[in-house]
Amino acid sequence: MHDFSKTALILIGFQNDYFSPKGILYDVVEESSRITGVVENTLSLLAACAEQFALVVNTPIHFTQNYSELKNPIGILKAIADVGAFKAGSYGAQTIEQLDFFSNVIEVVPGKKV
Repeated sequence: MHDFSKTALILIGFQNDYFSPKGILYDVVEESSRITGVVENTLSLLAACAEQFALVVNTPIHFTQNYSELKNPIGILKAIADVGAFKAGSYGAQTIEQLDFFSNVIEVVPGKKV
């Protein structure tokens, strides 16, 4: 068994816009996340080891309503702005409910901006 006492687990983007069937970007990541089992593997890791980590941090992605923090976005950032994903306060920006079970060990660092 690995000693996780000096290890931090960082969770990035575990939000409805990616992983909920109602999420704006769900169709874009559904196939790749199903293949890699991102959510299932993360939940299994947390179930087995969550309290052994020195720190578990969830860093949700949030943008303002007009994406003013993105100056000339390209690539995935342009796609996010074009479809209106991860707007602060929206359903899509909320953390997936599957992580609620581990809220006692997950520290949330709000306001992460890509």
